[in-house]
Amino acid sequence: MSDSALRDQLRGLKLFAGLTAREVEALLDLAREVGAEAGSTLAEGEGLGRDYLIVLEGEIEVVFQRRDGGLRTEVLRPGQTLRRSGAVTALSPMRGLRIDGDRMDDLLAWFHHFGGAPDDELRRRMLVARNAQALRSLPPAAAEAAVAR
Repeated sequence: MSDSALRDQLRGLKLFAGLTAREVEALLDLAREVGAEAGSTLAEGEGLGRDYLIVLEGEIEVVFQRRDGGLRTEVLRPGQTLRRSGAVTALSPMRGLRIDGDRMDDLLAWFHHFGGAPDDELRRRMLVARNAQALRSLPPAAAEAAVAR
């Protein structure tokens, strides 16, 4: 896909609709394009770690371990973003952008208008981004509790 088509596709996603050309360029500078065939495993166990995955085409299934030890499954479609640990499998041929989590958090701290009214998950991520330095100084369990839903 050409850079121009990718820029247009990002701007067509609700999450990125309000970004300026400069902000789209900043986002693309952090991203690497990924793809997988149906049935392919993109991540196991800890999943993507702190990285973000923005689904551009296709669908992925994510299996999360809940705090009570049970499992929860979600299907993500184009325009949705994954930022949690879990096993990730492509349900159909997929294409997406993978972005280093720390760098994306820093970028989110500067972006103040993602797609108009952000959803609850994006609001939480933006809060984390604004307070990333303080959260990194906490023990992992305390940081997780601070941003728990």
